[in-house]
Amino acid sequence: MTTQQRFGDRTRDQQDGTETHLWDEIEYVSDAGAILKVKGTGTQDEEVTLLNSGYGFNLPSNTDTEVTLFAAGSDTNNKYGIPHIPPTKQRPWKSGTGGIQHPNDPDKAVEFGDKNTHLTDAIVALGLAGILEVNNGTVYIRGDLVVSGSSSATNRLGAIPAGGATPVPGFDPN
Repeated sequence: MTTQQRFGDRTRDQQDGTETHLWDEIEYVSDAGAILKVKGTGTQDEEVTLLNSGYGFNLPSNTDTEVTLFAAGSDTNNKYGIPHIPPTKQRPWKSGTGGIQHPNDPDKAVEFGDKNTHLTDAIVALGLAGILEVNNGTVYIRGDLVVSGSSSATNRLGAIPAGGATPVPGFDPN
């Protein structure tokens, strides 16, 4: 490929094929993936393809976090960005565990261990309508409950009051 750029501009930051930039924002393009906008660290700002590994996050614009760009050349079409969780927000995983954490809150995580999978948040919901929700120790079921086998309770279940059961509140998704 012929270029009019000087050698130094063509090969900028290409010593080891990587560059470090700062997070700016993500732009989602219909049917084309995501474009990650990053700010240069002593270099120019870039727009690169977000490398999607199945785990992702979208931080607010100008969040103080790094993005590593992997480059096959100085053409931005050949660069792919991998954002990092901000260094001050990284979860300290226990030995023998791993998982997925919220990018801004290291206390919210799905932690995988040898004994179980642990959702560490006090409020957890499943399904688009929050069909099953655990909210600070209270379990809400917004659908039919089918039990196959036996069930038990450590506390005695009280009778349903004459006015009916306590209504289940609506679900408020993120």
